[in-house]
Amino acid sequence: MTMTIKSILLSVVMLISFQNVCLAQQGTSGQPPNIVLRPADQLILKSIDKLSDRMDQMNSELTGRMDRMNGELNGRMDQMNRELNGRIDNLWMAMIAGFIGVMGFIGALVFWDRRTFMNRAREGMRLEMAADRNCIQGLLAAMKELAKQYPQVRDALASFKLL
Repeated sequence: MTMTIKSILLSVVMLISFQNVCLAQQGTSGQPPNIVLRPADQLILKSIDKLSDRMDQMNSELTGRMDRMNGELNGRMDQMNRELNGRIDNLWMAMIAGFIGVMGFIGALVFWDRRTFMNRAREGMRLEMAADRNCIQGLLAAMKELAKQYPQVRDALASFKLL
């Protein structure tokens, strides 16, 4: 166990010292030393630059496509929102019209029922008054007959102008 710890510590120390050696070669300015590239290395770097340019071009094309698709999607969403708002407005209008229709129907029903009730009440009162009039006329005829025999009844009927 201690052997593995020692080997790990030794590896860390060697790594640190190797790093210091590499940094010491760079010089005091922190710039890497001038390196002369072989033609094959220059060709590889040019290929990497072309590849990087191509990736930048593809990235800009992809970004453009994404922006266009985003614009189209936003346009469609706006259109759907406008259609939905129109449908909601139509629904509100239909609900208000339905409510007014129901209230008008109830008002007409109440008015019609009141008129029907009033007609029935008038007819009932007419029948009742006719019965009462017959009764009163019978009483008046009886009183006139009594007035022939009793002068006090005759005087009472005459004072009310019923004779």
